[in-house]
Amino acid sequence: MPNAQIYWHLPILLLLVSLVYSAVRSDDWRQILTATWRWALYMVLMFLAPVFLILWFFSEIAPRWW
Repeated sequence: MPNAQIYWHLPILLLLVSLVYSAVRSDDWRQILTATWRWALYMVLMFLAPVFLILWFFSEIAPRWW
């Protein structure tokens, strides 16, 4: 992936969005931080990883078949 450095901000952005989302739902810091890590892990595993794999497949594997 030639321009992969543009994606370095994604983990930080994901954690910040998860932190704000969790803070809206609770006032206790322990619950906020727990929900932040849980939500960030969920987003990485259930959204970003499949999107990455699909895009990687179409950019690296699929062109060899055609």
